Amino acid sequence: MNRILTTSLSAFWAIFFALQSTAMLSVLVAGKGTAAPAFPGLSEVAAATPMTAVGLAGVFALSSAVFFWTVGASLLISGPDSARTLQKAVALAVLSLLLVCVLSHAVMSIELSETLLLCVAGLAGTYAAAGTETLLEAEEPAANDAATPARVMALGAAHNSLLGQITGRRGPGRGGN
Repeated sequence: MNRILTTSLSAFWAIFFALQSTAMLSVLVAGKGTAAPAFPGLSEVAAATPMTAVGLAGVFALSSAVFFWTVGASLLISGPDSARTLQKAVALAVLSLLLVCVLSHAVMSIELSETLLLCVAGLAGTYAAAGTETLLEAEEPAANDAATPARVMALGAAHNSLLGQITGRRGPGRGGN
């Protein structure tokens, strides 16, 4: 089964965090954000201290790289291994958003709770959708495995019935021997 949800949602988050990293670097280079970050007021936090902008850019770039890794893993690996990769990516993304929350509140006393809550809810939705996709992928072969013995028995019965008709022998259920 194609892992469309895992791949597309991981690509979305990879691009999202890459754009946030780029916005933090633009704050560092230009002194003010030329690319608006998703978190209002974060460019002021980054402009206040250059090391904050570098740190945030690095954390966002790392989160982006891990989500790009998840995209590759979901395309190349199936099953629980790609689900573990997604777990790690979501955990790192939530930790990076927690860092943004702490830095924004500690440095500039800016409340970003609504925006961060929406991002964490989106990450939780991504995790739930990918988990559901993994469960559905695991159930598909299990359903086929349960039907395999019945198919084998039905094919065997059809084969024996056809052989009985061809050779003229009477087997069980066809009258006398």
